[in-house]
Amino acid sequence: MYPAPSSGGSGSSYSVHGQTAAAVVAGNEIGGANSAGEERKFIAEEIAALANAGGGYITGRYYVPYGFHITSTTMTLTANTIYYAIFYCTRKTTFTRIGSLITTAAAEKSLYLGVYNWGLAKPTAKLVDSGALSAATTGNIEAVINLTLEPGVYGLALLSDGTPALRRMEQTTAMLNQNHGLDSTTMPSVYMPAEGGTTLPATSGTIGNGNAGGTPAIYLRVV
Repeated sequence: MYPAPSSGGSGSSYSVHGQTAAAVVAGNEIGGANSAGEERKFIAEEIAALANAGGGYITGRYYVPYGFHITSTTMTLTANTIYYAIFYCTRKTTFTRIGSLITTAAAEKSLYLGVYNWGLAKPTAKLVDSGALSAATTGNIEAVINLTLEPGVYGLALLSDGTPALRRMEQTTAMLNQNHGLDSTTMPSVYMPAEGGTTLPATSGTIGNGNAGGTPAIYLRVV
């Protein structure tokens, strides 16, 4: 059985219908005051485990959009195309970096990175805009941000006015289907929403589906 949260711990304030996880566990033991059998006992144990687990985002690690993984391959950007990807935030967190990985530089060109609210399979209102970041050198390119996200669904965005090559990220067909939904003509070719533009808009415009061969890597970090 999982232990109940200790007082003062990260899970001590976790409650269900006004009861702490410890109370829920105690009350749902077989023979407890509000016992309803093994099923409720199991649920209570799971609640206590989650309350004790802590969770959150590990400092220094790279968190990419949901269902994607960064590959060892690269892709050349199409200039003035905004690439979007779904990002699921699982715990309230303040992110302090947004970045990407350039493999072939583009002299005198820039990258623009952003974060959006998300609704109905597309980005909505912009929350963060990195401004112009030089694409003239290879390696990790990052902007310092101070963005607190509540648990929910968001969108990461990437735009360039040139054609640098970036590390590619891909998702499986199963994740593709779950993230975007399908219709009779696009399944399973839709990878990630995109639109034309020379700046990251305050609200997204005409969204198209594409990038079936993958999409440029975008990530968030906590530093």
